Amino acid sequence: MILRVTTALAVAVGALAWIAADLLIVPADQRSLDVADVEGVWTEEGGGGRLTIRGDGTASLTGASLSASCEWLMESVAQPAGLTWTFGDSDEPRALFMSFQEPAAHSCGLYVGVDGSGERAIVHAGNWADADGNRYSDYVREPR
Repeated sequence: MILRVTTALAVAVGALAWIAADLLIVPADQRSLDVADVEGVWTEEGGGGRLTIRGDGTASLTGASLSASCEWLMESVAQPAGLTWTFGDSDEPRALFMSFQEPAAHSCGLYVGVDGSGERAIVHAGNWADADGNRYSDYVREPR
């Protein structure tokens, strides 16, 4: 009985030490994202775009200047464009990859890179660039 309790305590202490070490050693801008880090409403700075990310792997985009890269898909940015998203892998732990749900939109997707604070992100589509040649838009997470 004492051996079981001691083993359980040792495992719990080891798990807590691993979590603490991860938080202290791995910089915030290199930690993997989880749903709590991305779920919510993100607004485009100066552009009026609105990206709503839901924890179920879906998202919607309205009013974004990024629609230029998918203009044929998003004829009216007043209507939300549906997206699905997945987390990046170990090479891109702070990234989300988004695909438009429209079946014909397989070549049109978004890359979302979330900073270490979890409150700012850059969003860009593969071949998009605005009139000034900028290839991304800055987004800020709205307070929850």
